[in-house]
Amino acid sequence: MCIRDRILPFTDYIFNQSTKDFNPFTISYNHNGITTTFVDPDDPTEFTKAVKSNTRAFFAESLGNPKLDVLDLKAISESAKKAKVPFIVDNTVASPALLNPIEHGANIVIHSLTKYLTGNGTSMGGVIIDAGTFNWGNGNFPEFTEPNPSYHGLNYHEALGKIAFIAKVRVEGLRDLGSAPSPFNSFQTIQGIETLDIRMKKHSEKLIANQNLNNSNIISSVKFFDGSINKLRDELSLLKFILNEDQKQFVAFRDSQLNATTNLMNFSEEAKGDIQSNRALLNDLKNENIKNGTLIKEIDKQIELLANQQDDNHKKTEALLAKIDSRLSLSFVLKAIVITLSLILMVFIWKYKHIITQVINSAPNQGKER
Repeated sequence: MCIRDRILPFTDYIFNQSTKDFNPFTISYNHNGITTTFVDPDDPTEFTKAVKSNTRAFFAESLGNPKLDVLDLKAISESAKKAKVPFIVDNTVASPALLNPIEHGANIVIHSLTKYLTGNGTSMGGVIIDAGTFNWGNGNFPEFTEPNPSYHGLNYHEALGKIAFIAKVRVEGLRDLGSAPSPFNSFQTIQGIETLDIRMKKHSEKLIANQNLNNSNIISSVKFFDGSINKLRDELSLLKFILNEDQKQFVAFRDSQLNATTNLMNFSEEAKGDIQSNRALLNDLKNENIKNGTLIKEIDKQIELLANQQDDNHKKTEALLAKIDSRLSLSFVLKAIVITLSLILMVFIWKYKHIITQVINSAPNQGKER
């Protein structure tokens, strides 16, 4: 892949797209103004075609993970030289035991120590190898040709020449990021590197043996496939016959469906006429219902009027009854008074009857005396 310089905005990498993990190149680097152009690694000319004015590096894996693509490192390195950018190779899968990318034109090689180099699954780490073969003073990398204020105004290219890159990685990267392994992890990695040649030889022998076994399996598979083709040809002939019979049945079924569709269309036309007549009947019923609704409203009004009249008559009747009740009450009172007075008079006469008798009797005598 091509890398474009971090100093310039929106720098770009040109990267072989056989790698499995794109996240650093498609996401993480974008946050720092670094973009990536992916190319087909099988065609070295694709790297040259992808070069832009801000391209700052080519990056590739010597053996792509997981497809194990084998790249023409020499041809890619020639394209990198013409573009005046470093060629960076990830040699993790091949390891130094099987391949030295620097011999094929790589300027910088990186490894994941966690994989084959350590080989024992105890430590995590990485390594950067600078071949010292790239000219950092070609004008494309001001970080190496201008004084660095973070390190006492050091001009890396003038002061350190071929080791400018690896020195910058140590004095700035190690200082700023702190990516230093512990002594014990370093010991584990060194122990693993001591057996790297033996382990890679065993891996290769096993791979070759498996490849030979796979070749034998392929030959057997080809023979089996030839027999399978003949069998398949017979099955296809039978299938063709069955399809022809099925086609005849399908044609008959299609004709029956067409007839059914025609009958259905005729029925639909008849139903259409029935629907129109039913629609007219519904309209008549609707008009009749409207008339009935008007009549019902008139009846409701008459009922309401009769109810009001009934209420008035009821009120008048109650008033008349109240008046009669009052008159009856007065007559009863008068009768009671008359009876009471009569009783009082009778009692008075009874009580004073001898006086009354005397008065009555004396009245004639007084007349005589006169």
